[in-house]
Amino acid sequence: MRFIFGVLLFGAGLETGRVWASPSPVATPALLSPSSSSLSPAPASSIEPDPLFSIRDLFSDNVTYSVRLHHSGKKVLFLAPWEGNSNLYTAEVDDIENPKLVTTFKEKTIRASWTFLDDVMLIIADVNGDENNQYFSVDCSGNSTRAQTEGAHADWTVEGCVVTPLVSAPGVRGVFVAASPRDPENLILGMNDRNPQFFDLYKVNVRTGERELVFQNDAFLSFEFDQDLNLRLASGLNGTDTVWSLITETGEKVPFKRFTLDDGMGNYPLAFDATGEILFFTDVAGRDIPALMSANVSDPHNVHSERVVFTHPLTEIRSVLQHPTTKKVEATKFEYTTPEWTAVEGAPESMRKALEILRANPHGPIESIERSLDDKTWLVTFGPTDGPVTYAIFDPEKATEGGEGLDALRVLFVSRPYLEDLPLAAMEPLLIPSRDNFTLVSYITLPRWEQERRARGEEPQPYPMVLMVHGGPWSRDRYRYSTYHQIFANRGYAVLSVNFRGSSGFGREFLTAAFGEWGGKMQKDLLDAVAWAVENNYAKANQTCIFGGSYGGYATLAGLTLTPEAFTCGVSLVGISSLISFLDTFPSYWLPFRNNTIVRLGGDPATKEGRAFLESRSPVYHVDQIRRPLLIVHGANDPRVAQAESEQIVAAMQNHSIPVAYLLFEDEGHGLSKEPNRLAFLAAMEAFLAANLEGGRCACEPELLADARAVARADTLALLGGEAPSPSPVPSEGETETETETEVEEGRWGETEAAEGQSVTAQRGEGLIGDA
Repeated sequence: MRFIFGVLLFGAGLETGRVWASPSPVATPALLSPSSSSLSPAPASSIEPDPLFSIRDLFSDNVTYSVRLHHSGKKVLFLAPWEGNSNLYTAEVDDIENPKLVTTFKEKTIRASWTFLDDVMLIIADVNGDENNQYFSVDCSGNSTRAQTEGAHADWTVEGCVVTPLVSAPGVRGVFVAASPRDPENLILGMNDRNPQFFDLYKVNVRTGERELVFQNDAFLSFEFDQDLNLRLASGLNGTDTVWSLITETGEKVPFKRFTLDDGMGNYPLAFDATGEILFFTDVAGRDIPALMSANVSDPHNVHSERVVFTHPLTEIRSVLQHPTTKKVEATKFEYTTPEWTAVEGAPESMRKALEILRANPHGPIESIERSLDDKTWLVTFGPTDGPVTYAIFDPEKATEGGEGLDALRVLFVSRPYLEDLPLAAMEPLLIPSRDNFTLVSYITLPRWEQERRARGEEPQPYPMVLMVHGGPWSRDRYRYSTYHQIFANRGYAVLSVNFRGSSGFGREFLTAAFGEWGGKMQKDLLDAVAWAVENNYAKANQTCIFGGSYGGYATLAGLTLTPEAFTCGVSLVGISSLISFLDTFPSYWLPFRNNTIVRLGGDPATKEGRAFLESRSPVYHVDQIRRPLLIVHGANDPRVAQAESEQIVAAMQNHSIPVAYLLFEDEGHGLSKEPNRLAFLAAMEAFLAANLEGGRCACEPELLADARAVARADTLALLGGEAPSPSPVPSEGETETETETEVEEGRWGETEAAEGQSVTAQRGEGLIGDA
């Protein structure tokens, strides 16, 4: 299913630190500057702590990623550095050492994929984090109908490649919807140029950019097309219910499925098979965990042969693997604690054999699989928790010839080869009980030297801990490599990620148990996990710092205001400080979800009771309770959580004479995509942790800390080891509230993490990426 909208926030997780006792008004210790830093001693051990990594080792753009297989199986494309920015390359599978540069972007953040035309690629570009995604085709085949690239786009592609804008108007957001090898010259793209609230659907020629309106949309939120690029299914809201409608040849919309809000978020149309008769979808009807289903929908008025294809007792499926031409589902990926793949009933024996061989590989769990159209070449991605991602070519025919089959697997390259020389720490899955008997699937990473001590049978030692809270909240933490886990474990911390109630993938009951529980039971799940880690000798008591992005940033702010003694410190990245201003600033294309969001939050700001409830759960209304150090970080162009969410809590803290450190990145949005900004933030954060958690370590690289001070709001600069400016008049509390209310920017619930966190994705072998 290609999602036009996703109903969740997304952000990096953030950590927690030690309890910091201080009389009010709070006197926050400064972040460590290079001149004043010192390495705190690590716990006594028979094994010496590892050397400190440079932040650059883990957070630089020196990485090869987003690898996509060409439909022929002969080539791949990928993103890799060029002059300090990630750019697009292509390479022959049999000549991977000689890639060809395609783009020369200096600043833009891009994604890329193949189209079904030879040597024609699709590029999605984001400018400064505003997420009004622009779409371009890049034709390097030599067969373009246009002689050369025109206008401003000529400066970011190499000679011999022609750029054609597909969606590039200012303020217009494009979304990918469908593509098919049966119509290789065209894509289905959505654009909100006519009605900002909804996306009209266009058939767009990838060579010429010419477009034809396919569906004028004033009601629907997501769509499914068949292999002939005919619109077959549309999904929209009726009140808070989700309704799927099948589309007939005459354009009639026939209701097919209806799901209430209490049915959760695990119900998705996935794809049609090649005949266009069979629809694959997930459905929670009569279950707690949604099942993978199929049905014959050739006659929308007479749907029949509905059957269960696959179910799992504990978790929802994460993706499906379809045959590249028949489009039948042959395997599914699911993840309770760790990722697993299994062939579905009726899949060919060759699929079962292939998955058995791939599971036995030495490179880590299988993350993804792409297949060429002739199914003779697979691109397989492996993701260990303590090493770089490995990209490999797999020959399924060779795998069925007998033997162990691993000779059918050939490594192309790894994402970050220099990580292979670093002593990285492995992630450990945990099952932590909540106080009301939910099971919280969680992940912890200890310093590598402590893992070695425990493996030798030595007495376990607890460590100061960083609690990382994922965004969404309708997303989830996963068993995979995490740069945050690695850098903080290297600094001498235990790092804990918790799938609290409301996290996706664990069934209807677990998800709906979060309704009305922002700042309530969702927060208690985090507290229960910290208490469990202390009790089980992973974490030191009163030495946890909470850190999170987006919803995780909200959880950080809630942790320091609603439970002011629970955490030692907090770091909020693009966090929500007021549930009321958050709801009041929905952009037009979020408005269809507003009623659903009100139900999930538990209060309607239009009613007296609802507004009072939301205030009770909004950190900005409780800043006088803050007793612990706080670092706040935001991107000025954030379209999901407005910059004003951070501005207003910073202003409120200053009105109460509570010190706060605030970093504002003018060229970022919902998160930090640019390397210099990531490095500056991490430098500030590691110094912040070392200043507030006992036993942590800090490299405190002077150049990076100077970059952090350069983006610090002037009146918080002193807390970053810089010189404090002359004091300026502090507005009264009433004045501050008025000003920040008027400055609230439009936020947007993003769909980038929808496929990652809550939806099921179809891995179809064609290598095209959409916004889901």
